[in-house]
Amino acid sequence: MPTRFCDRPTIWNIYINSILINDRPDLHIQAFADDLVLLIGGRTARELENKTNLILAAISDKLEDLELKLSIEKCQAVVYRSIASQKFSKRNSTVLNRKPTFKIKNHSFKVSDSLKILGITIDNKLSWTAHFLTLHAKALFLTSNFNRVVKSKWNMNKNLLKIWYYTVIEKALLYGASVWGGALTKNQIDRLHSIQRIFLLKFTRAFRTSSTNVLNVLTGIPPLHIVAKAEFIKFRIWVNRSNEYNTIFDINLLDKYVPFKNIPSRQKLINLDSKISNADYEIYTDGSRIENETGFTVCILKDEINIQNYLFKLNTFNSVFQAELAAIEFAVNWAVKEKVKVNIHTDSLSSISAINSANTRSEFVNKV
Repeated sequence: MPTRFCDRPTIWNIYINSILINDRPDLHIQAFADDLVLLIGGRTARELENKTNLILAAISDKLEDLELKLSIEKCQAVVYRSIASQKFSKRNSTVLNRKPTFKIKNHSFKVSDSLKILGITIDNKLSWTAHFLTLHAKALFLTSNFNRVVKSKWNMNKNLLKIWYYTVIEKALLYGASVWGGALTKNQIDRLHSIQRIFLLKFTRAFRTSSTNVLNVLTGIPPLHIVAKAEFIKFRIWVNRSNEYNTIFDINLLDKYVPFKNIPSRQKLINLDSKISNADYEIYTDGSRIENETGFTVCILKDEINIQNYLFKLNTFNSVFQAELAAIEFAVNWAVKEKVKVNIHTDSLSSISAINSANTRSEFVNKV
């Protein structure tokens, strides 16, 4: 059946859905593009082996019914030992004495100690050691490109180099930190220090005897393990909705997700005119952030005469986007309180788009 390229992902989802619906308490199937991940549990190694082979045979037959071929040579498996079973082991080992044998159509495939999936290497002890070993190779590749530019352009703006570091180098090294950032050991922290030190020395052109902590202070670039921990905490708060960090700051002071069904229907879609002709006042709003300070200002004009100015300082964790929205909210509340018609002027296109959107789930935006 001929199809357009844009239709192929949809057709693939229809095909693969017949596999994904076979979830049960001891089996979870997840698809990533054309890759399948199976999570299978068993009380013993023998039970796990038999159960896995039966499931693999069923999936293989199902794929053949769909006229899809399973690439056995690309299949890999990692076996994890439960904490409860470790207690019964004489050596308290985290791995099994004998690796189970998994087969598809009488062809066995590799059971390894680690597995790379979606760019993250997961080992059978969940220690993340294997993943950190891959960071060195990635750091060397990034260093070659970084070093080529730094050597050829000694007068390059330091701000550009810092932007390069934040957007390219740090993002690449901390990929998946929202998962592994909360389980760092001292050795792994030291390894992150040594990796980051390469770029800090290139960035500052300091002596090799300079302390890594000093280089962090001079450049204003925080240590990688702190950034990784921050990514992990943000993931726990915003995605997992964890309450364990409520003692750090009041989560209710931040913007948060609002289920779409809880948004009143009258607030889901509004039409805003760009300007009204009979306005009583013209209000100009602006939000900004300088270093760690965030705030917004509101200027009210009548007949082109500035009659009132308001300046507000927000918390350090507030973003510029939130400051822009807070300024607009203040202007709206002022107009409602004074019972007047106003034109509100803002240079924040993102705020206007969020307010106009019918799909926004931000509590802050819906409040405006």
